[in-house]
Amino acid sequence: MKRKTWDALWRTREKQRIWSSPDEEIAALMPRLQEEGVRRALDIGCGVGRHVVLMAASGFETYALDSSEYAVEHCRARLDAEGLHTSVVHSDMGALPYPDEFFGFALCWDVIYHARRQRMVEVLAEIKRILRKDGLLYLTLNSTRNEHYGGGTEVEPNTFDDPGKEDGCHLHHYSDESDVGDLLAGWRAESVNESEQALE
Repeated sequence: MKRKTWDALWRTREKQRIWSSPDEEIAALMPRLQEEGVRRALDIGCGVGRHVVLMAASGFETYALDSSEYAVEHCRARLDAEGLHTSVVHSDMGALPYPDEFFGFALCWDVIYHARRQRMVEVLAEIKRILRKDGLLYLTLNSTRNEHYGGGTEVEPNTFDDPGKEDGCHLHHYSDESDVGDLLAGWRAESVNESEQALE
């Protein structure tokens, strides 16, 4: 079975439609960030820009990156159409091109778990580097209770290569409560919730 790349997935109108509107929780978080005086916000793995547009329109000095060149181009065009000025770059999440303690807020939505676990640890260390000491990270992880858990080939504990899955061109790591605690060791977790994400 031929694997689909992120560029190929983001080019489909259906994928763009599903991922065009910001998540309600992120939208609800904007007033709090404004009240707390957050100035700079970063979207790691921005896709076609649903949260970048939201953050920029909310008045933050917004930055974003994605590993898909097409996603970056699409996101830039969308921002231009909205009259919003944001830095969107093609980059890897393991080497964030920003100074230490540069951001007050970072978003990493449905991104970091597309990797082996050690790389996830390295990416989290990189995110901590670019966040202010009082900064906030909003992070999503895959649960071991996810319906796709166990599909494909297990390349290491709880990490699967599943080319039959729509976004199976990338690995999927699944975390249980213990794994989440280990991954976030050294972070102060304000809130940890498990929920099911439904896509239209």
